[in-house]
Amino acid sequence: MNNKVRNTVIIFSTYLFGIFTSSWYLTSDKDFTDQVTKTTAPILTEQVQTNNSNEEDKYSKLVISNQQLKQQISQLTEQLSQSNKDSELALQLVAENQTKKDEKTASSFIKMMTPDFLKSTLEMQLSPVTSELTHTLNLSDKQSKLLADLLKNKAEADIDANAKVLEKMTNGGAKEMIENSLHGKEDESVAALEAKDLMAINQSNYQNKLMDILSEEQLEQYQKFEEDKQQQQYQMSMNIQSSMTMSRIPSLEEYQKAEISQFFQQSNSNLPEVKIGTFGSSFAQSNTAMDPQFHMNLQKQLEQVLTPEQLKGYNQSQKEWLNGMASMMGGG
Repeated sequence: MNNKVRNTVIIFSTYLFGIFTSSWYLTSDKDFTDQVTKTTAPILTEQVQTNNSNEEDKYSKLVISNQQLKQQISQLTEQLSQSNKDSELALQLVAENQTKKDEKTASSFIKMMTPDFLKSTLEMQLSPVTSELTHTLNLSDKQSKLLADLLKNKAEADIDANAKVLEKMTNGGAKEMIENSLHGKEDESVAALEAKDLMAINQSNYQNKLMDILSEEQLEQYQKFEEDKQQQQYQMSMNIQSSMTMSRIPSLEEYQKAEISQFFQQSNSNLPEVKIGTFGSSFAQSNTAMDPQFHMNLQKQLEQVLTPEQLKGYNQSQKEWLNGMASMMGGG
C-alpha cells in the first residue's frame, strides 16, 4: 500500500513538474520572441530604409546623368552645326578664290595670244595634219615635205593677217566682238576687213603653189578632204550649239525641242564654201560660234517657237554667258 501511494505521489509530482516546465517554457519563449523582435526590428527597418535610400540615390544620379548627357548632345549638335556652317563658308571662299584664279589665268592666257606665241605652236598643230594629208593623198616623201612647208607658211601668214584683231582682243575688245556676233552684226572694223582680204590672198597663193607639187587627182582628193573635215567640224559645232541653246531655255515643250533641233539640222546641211588650206589654219576655219548670220537666224527661229517668258530667260542667259566670257578674256 505504501509503495502504491509512493508511486502515485511520484507520478503526480512528475506530472506537475511537466506542467510547470511547459508553462515556463511557453512563457519564456514569448518573452524571447518579443525580445528578438525588439532587438532585430530596428536593424531590419534601418536596412530597408538604407536600401530605399540607396535606390533613391541611384535614381537621382541616373536622372542627373541623363540630363548631363542630353546637355552634352545638345552642345555637340550645336558645335556640329557651327562646324558645318564654317565648312560651307570655307568651301565658298575656296570656290570664289578658285573662280578669281581661273579668271586671272584665262585673262593671262588671252594676253599671251600674240602672233609670236601662236607661231610657236604651229609645229605641234600642223604635224598631224601633214601626216593625214600624206596618207590620204598618197604623197611621196618630197611632196609631203613641200606640203608641210607650204602649210606652215600659210598658217603663219594667216596669223600675221589677224595681228591687229588679236591686239584688239587682248586689249579688252573681246566682249564687243562676241556681242556683235551674237546680235548678227558683222565685224566691219578696219582690222577685221584687212584680215579678211589678206587671208583671201594667202589662200589663193597657197592653192597656186600646190599646183606645182600635186597632181590634178591629188588636188581633187585634197578638196574632198577639206569638205569632209568641214562637215565633221560643223556637225560637232551644231551639236554643241544645239545642246547649249536648249539648256538655256526653261521648261521646253517637246514640240519646241523638235523645232529647235530641226533648225540645227538644216543649218548643218548649209555648209559654207570651203577652200583648200583651211584645215590646219585656225583663222581660216569657219567658226559658227562667231558667225553673225547663224546667230541672227537662230534668234529669229527662237522668237517664233518660244513663249515671251522663255525668250526672256534665254536672252538673260545669253547675257550672263557673254559677261562671263568677257570677264575670262579680260574684257569685262
